[in-house]
Amino acid sequence: MKKTSSLFYAAFAAAFAFLSSCSDSGGTSVECTFPEGAPEKVQILSSDLGIDTLLAVQGGRFSFRFPDDGGVATGTFSFNDDEVITSFILDGSSLSYTFAGDSLSMVSKGPSDLNRRMKEYDSLQKALFRKVMENPDAYDEYMDLNRRMFEENKDNFLGVRAFMILSQSENDEGQERLISQLSPLVQESPRIKKRLEDIAKRRATAEGAMFLDFAVPQKDGSVKRLSDFVGKGKYVLVDFWASWCGPCIAELPNLKAAYEKYRGANFDIVGVTVSDEVADSEKAVSEHAIPWNQILGGGSTASSVYGFNSIPQVYLFAPDGRILRKTGLRGEQLDATLSEYLR
Repeated sequence: MKKTSSLFYAAFAAAFAFLSSCSDSGGTSVECTFPEGAPEKVQILSSDLGIDTLLAVQGGRFSFRFPDDGGVATGTFSFNDDEVITSFILDGSSLSYTFAGDSLSMVSKGPSDLNRRMKEYDSLQKALFRKVMENPDAYDEYMDLNRRMFEENKDNFLGVRAFMILSQSENDEGQERLISQLSPLVQESPRIKKRLEDIAKRRATAEGAMFLDFAVPQKDGSVKRLSDFVGKGKYVLVDFWASWCGPCIAELPNLKAAYEKYRGANFDIVGVTVSDEVADSEKAVSEHAIPWNQILGGGSTASSVYGFNSIPQVYLFAPDGRILRKTGLRGEQLDATLSEYLR
């Protein structure tokens, strides 16, 4: 499985037992026919429902039934080593796919047309996004599409999709305002609950709050904790990064300059990797000659504790462990911000 899929992995036995308990007359049924070149297996996934399993293709066909979740949950199936992936909304429909050549067609029958509307939404969204890339003035048109989809779909997954885009330009209060407009069922969906949890975590780790500790087992059997470095009488800059993150690597010259200028009895930098393979992290540390201490292999531990959804993230901690700054710590602003505390 690819890294993304493994984040949602659930044991086959548990998924099978769960699905077997569902009535054959309910839920969303999915079938796919391969006129030729059928794969041996497909991966069936619903991160919302904790389902991740492999299903054999027999006679050029497979079928599967997901529990109905009111049009809020989603599912996918993929094959050919994840080269072909399709996603759908679990709205109680009967979805019939045909894969011929390189094309995958779908027919949806049921009480809802959410999957047809999602295909239209995806097509419009991709076209407008390309337009924005060519002409930034088209951004308002792109956001208008997502606002319209949000307003028209507050009771289903399309509203969640639109929210995820709209939320990128909203602060935490703005995101909560949008979430409050969603139906109670949608507000209880895993993606929305996760966003609310992240907002709560960011508030718990706001500037002025005391740091929250976390522990990460290392490959040598030891355990490294944030408290090994933070709250020990120094100002500590913590860089949350990954080897695959281009902007993280681009920030290294600024961090190195700060390290050379301020390091000593009163200042240190610590790196904490996020969702990165240890071997890849170690290679990046060596290739880029990163001189400061690292906490490697933590997966999503740090982001779960501090509630952030993207990297790089750079925090400045006070000698007593309080969070001093979470902004103004990148690019040219980094030195200006540090100089306020380290004169």
